Amino acid sequence: MRYIFALVFVCFFVQLKAQEDNLPTSFRTPRAAIENHLKYLQEESFNDLQAARSLARAGIPRTERADLAIELKQIFDGSGHYIDLEDLPDDPNYLDSLSGEHKYIITEEFPDLYVKKYGSTWLYSSESVEKIEEIHNKVFPFGTSKLLKKIAHNEEHEFLGLYYWQYGGILALIIIAVVLHKLLSFFLRIFFLKLLAKYLHIDVANKVLYPAAKPISLLIVAVVIRIFLPVLQLPPYTGGVFIQIADAAIPVFVTMLFYRIVEMAEFYFVGVAHRTDNTLDDHLVPMIAKIMRGFVVVVGFVAVLRSFKVDIWPLLTGLSIGGLAFALAAQDTLRNFFGSLMIFLDKPF
Repeated sequence: MRYIFALVFVCFFVQLKAQEDNLPTSFRTPRAAIENHLKYLQEESFNDLQAARSLARAGIPRTERADLAIELKQIFDGSGHYIDLEDLPDDPNYLDSLSGEHKYIITEEFPDLYVKKYGSTWLYSSESVEKIEEIHNKVFPFGTSKLLKKIAHNEEHEFLGLYYWQYGGILALIIIAVVLHKLLSFFLRIFFLKLLAKYLHIDVANKVLYPAAKPISLLIVAVVIRIFLPVLQLPPYTGGVFIQIADAAIPVFVTMLFYRIVEMAEFYFVGVAHRTDNTLDDHLVPMIAKIMRGFVVVVGFVAVLRSFKVDIWPLLTGLSIGGLAFALAAQDTLRNFFGSLMIFLDKPF
């Protein structure tokens, strides 16, 4: 009986070894190296040791490289980067246009992650392998990387392209966001009420500070969602859309907050101006407040565009040329405007 078990074990080992021998061990192009890494971390063909073959050895044990290969894929998925294999270079002698080296940077967001040619084989560079842990902690900050390691292995049940734990995570994130928004709005309004009751008039709270509680709470909620969203490991395209929305929501709420701050400052300085005998500040305060509100809106709009990875330099160049044309066309208006400022400042009458 023992000989039978030994024979079965030897046959199983030989068959497993034969299967491993049929798997690719060298990769002649950047696409082959990246495809091997991603392919063998899919559920239907999962083989983390085979995926680890796409990583440069650099004296790292194979099992540790397998963990790094998983973390590398989590970086791509958690940051919402969909890698289309058809877009990857399939040239064995591919050269990076900027450095002139045989390397391919996968995404501009992570320039330290790239495949490199070693002899005739393309692999994730040893420099990239050393950076994986650091970049992983940036994508999954505040201990969320440890949370991901605990929940991401529960991949037994799937429904409509998502695992059950992902549905639970989405539901938990929605509940946390709603509850956190309500609690923050409530406590911020109480804080503003006590602050104003001590230092300012209650009308300021109703007109200026109470509305500021909402963008503050929404900003905090947006930051919390952005931190925990990568942990859900949504499909790259879907996850990328939600991450871009969260990235855009943060500057929107920051803009709303600073807009309220400008209104708060205007409300205060208008009151100060009314208590002085000079009428100059009565005219200057509203004008400066309008300029500041416009500045806040423009900066917020540019920040939102940057969150969507829109190249703003052509837009700024176009605005500069348009502003020059507008200035030339409205010389009389601008002359009157600056003339009015000089009258206010010099007080010749």
